[in-house]
Amino acid sequence: MLRSSPMRPKIKKTHKTSTLLGQYESLAACSGATGIPLAVLKRAKRAGCPAFVAHRVDLVPLLTWLFASGNDAGVDWPAKFKEFQARREELKYEREKAELIEVAAVLEMDAAACSRWNAKRIHVEQEWPARLAGKDIPECRDLLMELTTQIGRILQGIRGEVPEVHPDPVSGTAAK
Repeated sequence: MLRSSPMRPKIKKTHKTSTLLGQYESLAACSGATGIPLAVLKRAKRAGCPAFVAHRVDLVPLLTWLFASGNDAGVDWPAKFKEFQARREELKYEREKAELIEVAAVLEMDAAACSRWNAKRIHVEQEWPARLAGKDIPECRDLLMELTTQIGRILQGIRGEVPEVHPDPVSGTAAK
């Protein structure tokens, strides 16, 4: 037969509650049993919550008071969400706007590039046959290299006139 030893330690109950939504003997007991941070309980007590009578905490009035006086009491969450969506769409619009160039500006740059290219083409058609006449292959190669270098300079000049637009990663607006 087993006998209980006098050396056996007693298990001490730390929280006295009748039910989960009952009264607790102290702030610490309420915090430990419910998971409500002790700081929240102390703040509620200081603010005049009626759930505190002497050292006891009545959970039902506490929860009612916490949810009624919370920061989000009276907030229309569907409207808040729509406002958030509208702001997000505005940011997307600003980001896209910064990445786009107006059609008129593109057409103007295209017309200027075509005009320069056409002027160079006419110049080559008129001047280069005479420059190449009677030349041997190495001389023709050198003259054609000079021509391609000139064409490259024209293209670089045209590219230099195109405004570079880089959206700012933080605000999404154009930074030129």
